[in-house]
Amino acid sequence: MIEEYKKDFIKGKRFVKRIFLILIFISLILIGLKLLKDFGGIALLPVKKVVVYGNNYISSKDVIKLLGLGPTTSILGISRMRAIEELKSDSRIETAVVVKVYPDTIKVYLKEKTALLPLRVGGEWYAISRDGVVLGKIDDNKAIKSPGLQILNYDDIKIGYKLDNFLVQETLRSIQSLKDNDPGFLSKIDQILIKKSGIYLSIGNDKYNVYLGDNINPDVFRRLKALIAVLENSREAGGEKQIIINMSFSHATVKIRE
Repeated sequence: MIEEYKKDFIKGKRFVKRIFLILIFISLILIGLKLLKDFGGIALLPVKKVVVYGNNYISSKDVIKLLGLGPTTSILGISRMRAIEELKSDSRIETAVVVKVYPDTIKVYLKEKTALLPLRVGGEWYAISRDGVVLGKIDDNKAIKSPGLQILNYDDIKIGYKLDNFLVQETLRSIQSLKDNDPGFLSKIDQILIKKSGIYLSIGNDKYNVYLGDNINPDVFRRLKALIAVLENSREAGGEKQIIINMSFSHATVKIRE
C-alpha cells in the first residue's frame, strides 16, 4: 500500500516537472524571439503574407497597421486573441477572426459594420453605419441608390470615427426603424438635410419639402406617411405644385407653392 502510494507520488512529481520544463522551454523561445527581433533584426518564421477577407472599406494596409506587423514579426509571437482586440479597436469592424497558417501566412476574416446612409460632406460622399461611424468614401452611383444625408456647415469628418451630433444620431435611429418596418416609404425620401434650425426632408422628387425641427422619431414618419397619402389623393395637391409641410409642432401645417 505504501509502495503504491510512493509510486503514484513519484509519477505525479515527474508529470508536474515535465509540465514545468515545457513551460520554461516555451518561455525561453519567446524571450529568444524577442531578443532576435529587438537586437538582431531577425525573426524565426517571419510573417511574409497577410490575406484579408470581407473588407469593403478597410484596406489591407490598415489591417497590417492595426496588427502591428513588420518585417521582423514572427508568426510564433502573434496572439490571435490580442490581434482580434487590435482589429476591433477600429470602429468600422464588427467582428474579426485571425488564422495563422504556418509557416508564414496570416489570414484575417472581417465583418465590417453595414452602411445605412450615404453622407455628403464638402462635395464627397461617405458611407455611415447605423451608429454614425464613417465607414469610408463611396462614389456617386452608390450614393443615389438610397436617401442622401447632408449636414450643413459641418466638415469635421474623419473616416473610422463616430458622428456624435445629437440630430445625426436621432436621424439614423429613425431611418433604421423606417428601413426595418417600411422600406417602401423610405425609398421615396430623396434627401435628408440637417441644419442648426432642425431637420428637413425632400420627398417624391422634391414635390414635398418637409420641416421636422428637432422632432424626429418613428411616430413622426408614420404621421408623415399618412399625411402624404391624404395629399396624394387631394385635388389641391395635384400636378406640379410643390407642397411644404411643417411637422415641428404637435400638429402639421401644409402650404402649397404654385
